[in-house]
Amino acid sequence: MELKQFIQTIRDLKAKNGRQPEGFHYKSAEDFVLQNGETFNWKPVPDHIQMGRQKECFKNAFELAMMDPTLTYCEGYGLHMIPTEHAWVVDQDGNVIDNTWRDFGDEPPQYFGVKMPFDFVNDTIISQEHYGVIWGEVCANVNLMREPWRKI
Repeated sequence: MELKQFIQTIRDLKAKNGRQPEGFHYKSAEDFVLQNGETFNWKPVPDHIQMGRQKECFKNAFELAMMDPTLTYCEGYGLHMIPTEHAWVVDQDGNVIDNTWRDFGDEPPQYFGVKMPFDFVNDTIISQEHYGVIWGEVCANVNLMREPWRKI
């Protein structure tokens, strides 16, 4: 399955079955990701990068970006067996460094997401009191959905 196609399907299902609140620029988190995201290429995690805990991608990516300012935090969707909300960092060449997922078998994972400035990510995590920017504890980050995103 093509990851971007999966995200489009989720966006379309949400648009068909829900209603968009007044004053929101994006219909859903998936709409935000599709309008502002891009495809990233996976590469093996460099030896000097320590693997993080599984199922803690938002924290793992944040900590990598905090420790190395040459890395850029990203959120969106990843496809490793099944599509899921995910976070990773990219290097200066735009290659994914994902210190959460392991054991890919024959098929490398796919990534589609949004690059985010570290200061914005840090401020959002502090104000929301949990890791992750696009998805909150219960639903999409409504503050992020209101205004057009400025890509970096």
